Amino acid sequence: MQYVSIGLAVIALGVLGYFGYGYLLDYQEKANAERREAEQSADGGQMGHIADLHQGLDATDPNREPAVGSGRSGTPRSPSDSDTARPPERELPLLTAVHTLDLAAARIPEGRANGMISGTNFVVETARLDLAGTSHLLRLTQGSGVSPDREILVYLRPKAGEPLAGSTWAISSDMKGPNVPQVVKRWKPNPKFAPQSRPFATGYTMKLELGEMTDGEITGKIFLALPDPEKSVVAGIFKAVTASTSASPGGTVAPVAAPGIAPPPGNPEFEARYGIKR
Repeated sequence: MQYVSIGLAVIALGVLGYFGYGYLLDYQEKANAERREAEQSADGGQMGHIADLHQGLDATDPNREPAVGSGRSGTPRSPSDSDTARPPERELPLLTAVHTLDLAAARIPEGRANGMISGTNFVVETARLDLAGTSHLLRLTQGSGVSPDREILVYLRPKAGEPLAGSTWAISSDMKGPNVPQVVKRWKPNPKFAPQSRPFATGYTMKLELGEMTDGEITGKIFLALPDPEKSVVAGIFKAVTASTSASPGGTVAPVAAPGIAPPPGNPEFEARYGIKR
């Protein structure tokens, strides 16, 4: 009987251990699930608090950058180059230049400088204002500067000490004399060969306005109509690169000559040096 009692006790303990172990496992799993849920709720509450904090900062500090994940950052944003840079310049339209030798009827369109040279369309791609001898040479060029497809050269001779910035010219077709700028048109009848040139000392009509110089550039407006059979004309707005500090008030003349451009026909300096007239 003693062995029977011991056997029954062992069997009972085994049954209780089997079912009790399963109960303990279920209890532990439920406890772990409740703990994880509590942790997630606590973290979500903290993240929600942080999001609310960023929203409040957004409303009071517009200089904050977006943060990773939340869309906002926690540090103020310092002004960048994009904040202080000037907005991109608007591309000017191409407006028709109307040829006329009547100065009163000449109009400068509010578009990119363009027109016709010797019967071929001309669009100013680059513009420069440099020294050429005693003159300031304005070059309005289409194509390569060394061998342009089409080009207009204007030799300006302001009075001594007079800055170019802010200057204007109004030249009628009947004006003559040393104060009248000389003009040269250059064009290629055949693109395989060097450009041809034809000077104009008088007979043309021109309105020219130069603005202020900024960062080595000077803005300008031009109307120029030539008395050639093809009725060459250029009119519109341009921005010229300049190496001459005399373009601004108080500047000194920079000894920079226009590359590859000789003084115009009839230049007094050329005649004094060589004793001939061209």
